Amino acid sequence: MANNKVKVAAITDHNTTAGIEPFRAACKKYKIKVINGMEIYCKYKGRKVNILWYNFNKDDECLLKLLKESRCRRATSAKKALIKLKRRGFRIDVDNILSKFDNYIPVNRLSDEITKDRFNYQKIFREVKKKNKFAKILREEDVLSILFFGDKKNHLNEVYINIERVLKARESAGG
Repeated sequence: MANNKVKVAAITDHNTTAGIEPFRAACKKYKIKVINGMEIYCKYKGRKVNILWYNFNKDDECLLKLLKESRCRRATSAKKALIKLKRRGFRIDVDNILSKFDNYIPVNRLSDEITKDRFNYQKIFREVKKKNKFAKILREEDVLSILFFGDKKNHLNEVYINIERVLKARESAGG
């Protein structure tokens, strides 16, 4: 960013503010001003929307409570999905994998943890080959489909927050 003469930047992680301080530290080296940012998964009138939120107090208690609830719901959902994968024959230490995530659990990082085990990687690749005999490599979308999105019984949904709750937190945290 510094090479492109960026003066101000924001990071917008999904449903977490955890990346702000490391981002701020990296930007400080190049005298780049950081604006707090986040992308929040919301529900509005039954529709799923993503809201970009900037310039808020990342330490606000109302906001932190909202994000903690979101994180806990996501962890519960991820745990159920991992248990189902284990029942399907994947080698998974559910608690060990979940312990690696302090904040909102991104599905791609969750799949990375699963595919670190060569047995799991090969199992997924065999399933991909059944669908596409010409497959030579595992693409991320193939892995995610096999693990979390292809089977409705093992679908890992995002955690959405009611927009009214987000607006209430905004009153408190600003932005």
